[in-house]
Amino acid sequence: MDMEYYARAVLACGLVQTLVPEKLAAWRFHADSKTIKSGIAWGFRQDEIRIAERYAPRLPDAERSQLEKELQRERRMLVPREAMYLLQCRQKLKAFGKLAKGLLRYPDLACNRPWLGALRRTMSLQKGGL
Repeated sequence: MDMEYYARAVLACGLVQTLVPEKLAAWRFHADSKTIKSGIAWGFRQDEIRIAERYAPRLPDAERSQLEKELQRERRMLVPREAMYLLQCRQKLKAFGKLAKGLLRYPDLACNRPWLGALRRTMSLQKGGL
């Protein structure tokens, strides 16, 4: 929640985050929420990557280098996450297309367990198949 706001507050104003034990907010699920429209595992991670990319230039060189390594790994992992979300939406053909395009961009996904699992589920002929 509000990750971009916190990134701006810390990087632009130098604020320090403080954890408090009290509950200050709650989730609200509705038809237009990001959780419902794009799934927690994919939609939120996609936003986190976008926010990190936007504010990376403000980081010191060493931290920016470390962040770029993490972002490369996370971009790759968006492929099976999005495919699994599409499968939940019963869009097997789109899910397969995402996996195939992801493999072209990141060939090492062929040895990646989450990608292989998403491919197995996508290729399954149960519940409608392709």
